Amino acid sequence: MARTLADARDTLALGALLRGPLVGLSEAELLDIAEGLPTDGERHDRLPQLYLWAEAEQITHPLARDVLNRLQSIARRARSTTPYLLLSDAVEALSIRPQLRQRHRTGADRALANVDLSLEMARAYDVRGLRAFARDMRANWEDAVRQVEGRPDAAQQSVALITMHAAKGLEWPVVIPINTMGPPYEDNAIVYDRGTGRFSTPMCGVVPAGHAGIANWVAEGQARERMRLWYVATTRARDLLVLPRHSPELAAGTWGQIVDLALAPLPVIDPATLPDQIAEPVGPTDNPQTREIFAAEAQRIVEAERKIEWRRPSRDEGDKIEVAAEPAVFTDSGAVEEADEWPVPEVAGGATRGTILHKLMEEVLTGETPDDHDGLLARAAELLLQLGIEPVSDPSRGIAPPELATTVLRTLALPEIAALRPRLVPENTVFAANAVDRSEVLVSGVADAIALGVVGQIEAVIDWKSDLQPSAKVVEHYRAQLQAYSDSTGAGRGMLVFMSIGKAVVIRR
Repeated sequence: MARTLADARDTLALGALLRGPLVGLSEAELLDIAEGLPTDGERHDRLPQLYLWAEAEQITHPLARDVLNRLQSIARRARSTTPYLLLSDAVEALSIRPQLRQRHRTGADRALANVDLSLEMARAYDVRGLRAFARDMRANWEDAVRQVEGRPDAAQQSVALITMHAAKGLEWPVVIPINTMGPPYEDNAIVYDRGTGRFSTPMCGVVPAGHAGIANWVAEGQARERMRLWYVATTRARDLLVLPRHSPELAAGTWGQIVDLALAPLPVIDPATLPDQIAEPVGPTDNPQTREIFAAEAQRIVEAERKIEWRRPSRDEGDKIEVAAEPAVFTDSGAVEEADEWPVPEVAGGATRGTILHKLMEEVLTGETPDDHDGLLARAAELLLQLGIEPVSDPSRGIAPPELATTVLRTLALPEIAALRPRLVPENTVFAANAVDRSEVLVSGVADAIALGVVGQIEAVIDWKSDLQPSAKVVEHYRAQLQAYSDSTGAGRGMLVFMSIGKAVVIRR
């Protein structure tokens, strides 16, 4: 029915609808109806075709004419209403519910619930339209997608019996796992090896080679799947999960022995304490909301809204750090103005060289790598090997382990670093939160190194830089990054250490 209303060219759907139990026309009657339609005036060789917008007056069969009139009346509103309302009207117009009650006289509740479930599924297509709903339902049918059936007691205080597997994606106020004293069903007669794509089974008492190994592998997979099913069963309760505590000892291999639910410390439900009657549900109340109340509530929501603003200084991610024209927080000895006059080392720089220098500094401070030339030389060569980079002897043509070792030793020998060396902690994670107006600024990152004070406070923040020729603008940008870390940690000073040049820029608050 959905396909017929969605696409008038789908004559197969219309034929299935008329041929099916909803209308009940026979194939001979359909052929007679089509034969009675007039042929195309321009092409007499074209056979007459019965489709949704055929002239109902030209159909001689009274039932088919009545059904087509109803379908056309509903289809005219396909572009002006939602699929849910359209299909709901079609269900009423074609008397689907009375027919189901007549067909299933002893119990039509499940069939009627499935009709309601199909209509509820159409609610999600209010924007995409009826054609998308019909297309997706057809794809689900062709792909044999399993769908949980409708619950005839969904709106009542009742009990539903359902398997663990079918409970996936659903939830209830109260869930009670039952029938856990028996063993799981096992059928290992025919096992499937996914690795080779072959089936294995004993035949006439002859066990194929490797059958036991495949059977054990299948059994392990089934055991893991049963544990996952227990997870499903114990997470379906919205309000209360009731776990039966079995009095006799359960046999090994039963459902109740698969997972240890640790029932001993859980409180026991005493039926004597339960109320005799269920409290009456509160009936619906009128909504007194007016336009003025709605506007006031919307204004309160806007005023209470808080935006989160992430800043990751070292990565330049999220919001860009604004560099002030005149630093108001940090002061130094004019090193920024002299940056353009610093000497340029004859070294081939790059991001990989900077990463290796940072790694060497971290390992030296943690004690993993000795702070002597030979130890640093061997470790630098090892890191290059791990990265698949061929070391060179000339540092101006690539990455040279001797130059890396010399750069690290020169950095450690700087007076500013040597004074802090015993108290340096590498790769310190920094998190901070500050309220600014109606926003919350969250700072996250990793400081290259920090210096701890006497009582454990962060005294200084150090940032290793491998730049070969940093301009004053670049140094000022690094200054802003360091300022963010210092503000977040409460450090009294920061230090930009340009390892390739052998310069340390001390910046105080």
